Amino acid sequence: MRKHFPASLVLAVAAVVLASVVGPLAFGQVNNCQLTTEVPTGTPVAVLVVDVHVNGCYEPNTSQTHPCCSAAASIYLPAGAYIVTLEGLQCSTECGTCNYDGTGSCSWPARLPIAWGYGSCTGDSRTTDACFLSDPRGGGGPVLIEHPGGPFYAWRNDNYWTDNYGVNTIRFYAVHTTDLFATSLTWDNANGGANFSYEVRYNVLTNGTTAKLFWATGPTTANIISTTPIFTRNIPVGALGPSGVVHVPSAAFATQPAAATHVVLVLDPDNLVAEPIEYNNTIALAIPQIDLAAVKLDLDLTAANAVCTYSISGNTVPTGARIGVYWAKGKSVADILGTVFEQDLPRYDIGTYQIYRSALPNVPPTDTTYALLVIDQAGAVQEAHEDNNVYPFPIVPVAPAVQIVVARVSPATTASGVSVVSDGDTLWRKESYKVWVRATNNWNRDISIGGDWSEIFPLKPPISGQAVTSRSFGPLQISGHEVGWIPLDGPVSGDIFQHSWDWVPPTEPFSVPKAIEDEGIDLLKKAIFETMSQLAEHIFHEVIPLGKR
Repeated sequence: MRKHFPASLVLAVAAVVLASVVGPLAFGQVNNCQLTTEVPTGTPVAVLVVDVHVNGCYEPNTSQTHPCCSAAASIYLPAGAYIVTLEGLQCSTECGTCNYDGTGSCSWPARLPIAWGYGSCTGDSRTTDACFLSDPRGGGGPVLIEHPGGPFYAWRNDNYWTDNYGVNTIRFYAVHTTDLFATSLTWDNANGGANFSYEVRYNVLTNGTTAKLFWATGPTTANIISTTPIFTRNIPVGALGPSGVVHVPSAAFATQPAAATHVVLVLDPDNLVAEPIEYNNTIALAIPQIDLAAVKLDLDLTAANAVCTYSISGNTVPTGARIGVYWAKGKSVADILGTVFEQDLPRYDIGTYQIYRSALPNVPPTDTTYALLVIDQAGAVQEAHEDNNVYPFPIVPVAPAVQIVVARVSPATTASGVSVVSDGDTLWRKESYKVWVRATNNWNRDISIGGDWSEIFPLKPPISGQAVTSRSFGPLQISGHEVGWIPLDGPVSGDIFQHSWDWVPPTEPFSVPKAIEDEGIDLLKKAIFETMSQLAEHIFHEVIPLGKR
């Protein structure tokens, strides 16, 4: 099928004005040229005539932007800015009368793809910029281009060599106005805050104006939250060329609105300068989403101190954000039972920091199983992630100190008719003694201690006929940081050793040298294991062997 542009279609397409032209672009990706508000004046600095019949080509099954390299009209332009216009008509022999100059019963305002900058007119090669240039009667108008110096191309791509006609004229004018161009806006990760730059182009600035930063909910000026700027930089009369780097300190961003997602730089926000184009006066920068993380909690209940580690990433945190440690019956904020401490963050900039707190309350409420390090519990900071603001620290039972205390009741007597050489003779003696368990609760919660004990007779001298005695003791409830005395119950007397059970525990404070401490005997092992197993089962609802805590 033969292709051409009916007038109605050309008018509709040419009326669309896009915000910018992005380059480099493949020829098949070009859009309408961005119009300028500057009216061209004076004599053109260059003129390019495009003969649609001669400077056209037939490229089947491709878009009309495919370059006609062998036939395209071209002109060499020095580096600089130009106001470019297109004038003329185009027509088709397929729909009515079509004259060589483009007039006829089936004609429409001229519309041509143009390309300029680095690159060459080869099959779908890339150039710095490319767009569709249109006659004003087709919704087009003057266009401002910045040419690095080199060829400028214009052509007509049609499905038949002889299908279209028209003699179109492209004129290039000097730019007489001043243009403000926002060149960059970035976060300053090294020093905090942000940096931006701009350029005063084409001509010296004759009216002073400003560059301002605003909070916004999106990347355009329509998204600006408030007319009160974050930061203002004056652009004086006489300015021309690049501004250099303008630094905005981090303090300027301290009062970020909760809804803000972008920072927008606007040049000449009060429209004090008549510019050829306005779309390049703004540039937006997305605000990195803040992320607060509770990294670690080291809590010493005995010393009543804590080391809290937290991190800030993405962006500086607004002042007033808080951190704290709380007693809890589970791992979430909903399980909090009480406050250990709470304070403002000591540092608000990006990094990882530690807080040391001492003289903390070390007696948690009943049912406490965790201490939680929580950052921003109130949810005052809008974050990228909310699932890392809590670090749970399990309140692990502290092992009690268990001692076996033995006291002799009666002096040695003769056993089996053998004379005792002297008091204290270890051979073949008969005596009475008292035995109990002294348990110190080193934890801050009440515990219950009980277990089994056994008595094994010595092999030297050999004692025969004595069965191993084994019984239980306790359980006894012992308050936090208190001492309990537990008798070995079930009195049994043997032929050699006599047990006495009617005893009264020694008076505290107990003198340690009086105790016979042996951590290797069965009683101590069983007492500690039984105690810790019971505590773990009570608190964590599962039996956890001591060696795995």
